[in-house]
Amino acid sequence: MPIKAVVFDMGGVLIPGPVEFWKSLEEGRTIDVDTLFSTLTSSPVFEHYQSLERGETTAEDFDPLFTHFFNKQHGRTEEVIPLITTTVKRLHETSFNPDMAELLKDLRSAGCKTALLTNNFYGDRARLWPTLPKGIEKYFDVVVESCRAGMRKPDPAIYNHICDKLKLKPEDCMFLDDLGQNLKPARAMGFTTIKVTSRPEAAAEVRNTLKDLFAFPPNTRECLPREVLPEEKLKRFLQKELSLPVGDPFVVRRFGHGQSNPTYYVKLGNTELVLRKKPSGQLLPRAHQIDREYKVMKALRNTVPVPKVLLYNENLLDTPFYIMEFTNGRIFLDPTLADMEPRERKQIYEAALETLAKLHAVDWRQAGLENYGRTDGYMARNLQRWARNYEMAKTEEIPEMQKLLQFLQENLPKDGENVTLVHGDFRQVLILVEVA
Repeated sequence: MPIKAVVFDMGGVLIPGPVEFWKSLEEGRTIDVDTLFSTLTSSPVFEHYQSLERGETTAEDFDPLFTHFFNKQHGRTEEVIPLITTTVKRLHETSFNPDMAELLKDLRSAGCKTALLTNNFYGDRARLWPTLPKGIEKYFDVVVESCRAGMRKPDPAIYNHICDKLKLKPEDCMFLDDLGQNLKPARAMGFTTIKVTSRPEAAAEVRNTLKDLFAFPPNTRECLPREVLPEEKLKRFLQKELSLPVGDPFVVRRFGHGQSNPTYYVKLGNTELVLRKKPSGQLLPRAHQIDREYKVMKALRNTVPVPKVLLYNENLLDTPFYIMEFTNGRIFLDPTLADMEPRERKQIYEAALETLAKLHAVDWRQAGLENYGRTDGYMARNLQRWARNYEMAKTEEIPEMQKLLQFLQENLPKDGENVTLVHGDFRQVLILVEVA
């Protein structure tokens, strides 16, 4: 059964483990980590530590108790040792392991769910301090913290809990942890498990185990039941219309972003295609006109960079669709391009503007689009719509708005002047950036 979600431990997998934080306690003290650890795992300290991880107590309560037993066991007179408080306070400055960060991005891009399952603690009695490194949630579909869930690893209940949150069975999930005792119950339940002793090696093992998942373009995923296409009928149709060999493997996946017109990645043998169709169900009369998309993209093929469209069909599926060649490239779902270097970000923005300028410069008559749409009254129709929307939304009279409306009405371009193509929805998420 294919893996549908990868569950990550935090300390020792995504960020340094607690021992790395505790090393700072050695400075200025004659304390070593091994001695601290021996007290932590002793009875009755470990029972209190388990309560801490279940959120029943906090670091402010646990650290004095830990220090009491540490001094008693080792004949010391230490003041409060901030064992857990140090860990919680340093979370905000903790660096994310780059191998794991890249793996998480690639998993999500490939349509695989990701989850965080961590034993952690509340720092303060008010339970207001952050319990996770800043920004870590963005990497995950589901986050389960032991201190908030009231259960901890290796209690089987917490593994059932994260499966429930993911809406998956254990056999659908892979789990990474640096402690064998946490992996054992997960493996017994049906999880695929990986013990993390080296983060680069663990990341490589995940990629190798899920190599079939990474064989597909980023941002594609398995189709949900309601999205499934009649594959055999579609396969025969494509083989006939595109003269493709019979018997080649056939794959259909859904692009995970975009809500307007369902878009699918289709692979037949070595031929990669994209299918874009109208949504199923009842639609507004003039909405989702993919026939216009097909016509414009076909007309623009030799003027601006667009994928090559191959065919349009209205009868095979429940709604009309068209087929185009798959074009390799990157789609940035975050328009700020936060993960790019400033130089790269500048290049992408400039290339997008250059492409938009080329679109406006197309001779639409020569491109065969003279019957595409009305060339008169475009600005007047839009202005009328804006004015009507404003009238319906206003809560008071604003004289300046009436002056603005009058100015725009008096200065609209005359019909027929500077008629050009307008994209209408030109934004970063709809731009495919060519891979060098």
